[in-house]
Amino acid sequence: MKNKFKTAIVLFAVLTGMLLADCAMAQEKGVRVKVGADFVSSYIWRGFYNAGASIQPTLGMKAGGFALTAWGSVDFASSSYKEADLTAAYTIGGLTVSLTDYYWTGSPMAVTPDSPVPSRNYFRFGSDTPHRVELGAAYCFGERFPLTIAWYTMLFGADKKSNGDQCYSTYAEVSYPFSVGSVDMGACVGFTPWETSGTYGTDEFAVCNVALSATKAIRFSDRFQLPVFTRLIWNPAMDDVHFVGGLSIML
Repeated sequence: MKNKFKTAIVLFAVLTGMLLADCAMAQEKGVRVKVGADFVSSYIWRGFYNAGASIQPTLGMKAGGFALTAWGSVDFASSSYKEADLTAAYTIGGLTVSLTDYYWTGSPMAVTPDSPVPSRNYFRFGSDTPHRVELGAAYCFGERFPLTIAWYTMLFGADKKSNGDQCYSTYAEVSYPFSVGSVDMGACVGFTPWETSGTYGTDEFAVCNVALSATKAIRFSDRFQLPVFTRLIWNPAMDDVHFVGGLSIML
């Protein structure tokens, strides 16, 4: 397990080094830095409830096709839920390949009946590590037909079966953005193609995320606007529904 995490760390280091090198060569083109935060009425991830009202900060840097992003979430009620994720990604044409390290505590997603109880020690990389390392790929067909197909598989970490073997929990999604007047909207359908007891709690193919979203930016001036969004989310696998509202602040 430690060797697997060392491999993941090396991959992160390589992607980070490539990004920094690309930054050095792309000064004329410019390096984009993203700083912001979302405020949400509840935190729903891929159709599953994680926490109540939360603040979710973002810090990202992009140069050329490379991007590094740090993303987190903390709930307002008790601060019992804490998440800190790191993602390295590369985009070429319509294809984006990503490697994400998930770290979360205090969530129903962090411990399942069929998986070992993970440690909450961030720097623990043994059999009870709290980390989940995921490899993902998403392809967008382009501006004329902006359909996106995505596939994400957990490779290492706390994504385990009851016998301790890696579960390789997988989530796939098809999404399509569109507009109605001045409102930006989107629809998606997500599913688990096989047993994903280690992370999602399904034991076979299951549709877990059917969502419709809408975003409207409230403009205060030419330099500042406040996007407000709503998301209606159904999870047929869990016989559940969520209606989320929030706003975004981006600098």
